[in-house]
Amino acid sequence: MTFDHRAHLRVAWEALDRGGLPTALIEVPAWLRGMAAAAGRPEKYNETVTLGFLLVLADRHRPGEDFDAFLERHPDLLRSDVLQRWWRPETLASERARRGFVFPDGNQFAETP
Repeated sequence: MTFDHRAHLRVAWEALDRGGLPTALIEVPAWLRGMAAAAGRPEKYNETVTLGFLLVLADRHRPGEDFDAFLERHPDLLRSDVLQRWWRPETLASERARRGFVFPDGNQFAETP
């Protein structure tokens, strides 16, 4: 079984449903760091990408909405490059972004659709 991008979104979605953004900001990074470490690939975890997706998900989240319906409304979230609306690719790929949250540095600070 692979743990793909959609599965990552689902974990974040469940945490948001369970306790909102405060819960998700604690649970999801800890869980993903643990998964990466257990797989022997701790360097795969990226704090900025994780928190960036959590913030976008939280902004678009509607309590009680079905996950599949949510993704139908926001298909852009299925693209792993969606955060490039707010962050430059080289920033997201940096060691600094992997280790800690880096604020958006892209040209577009527009609201999410």
